[in-house]
Amino acid sequence: MFKHIVLFRLKEKARGLSLEANVGELRDMLEALPQKISDIRFLEVGVDVLKTGHSSHISLITEFDDEAAFTRYVQHPDHQKVLAFLQGVLEERRVVDYSV
Repeated sequence: MFKHIVLFRLKEKARGLSLEANVGELRDMLEALPQKISDIRFLEVGVDVLKTGHSSHISLITEFDDEAAFTRYVQHPDHQKVLAFLQGVLEERRVVDYSV
């Protein structure tokens, strides 16, 4: 199994929208991916509730059968749409990828 974990910090304001609006849109886009990309075995999205200075705004945990499945996910057009959205709202992204 291959795991992909991402923590996102978004800009306070982007695309003329508030942080909360952009977090909500990103959450919705991410949660829709399993219906569109069959290689995703598990997907969980978390939105930070404590909102400390050290917090990321949103997290993504995904699991795939193997690294090849993850590569197909990365190249999938619906994942590319998420990346395009992120270009306008992203402040920082941290990623961990590993096999178990």
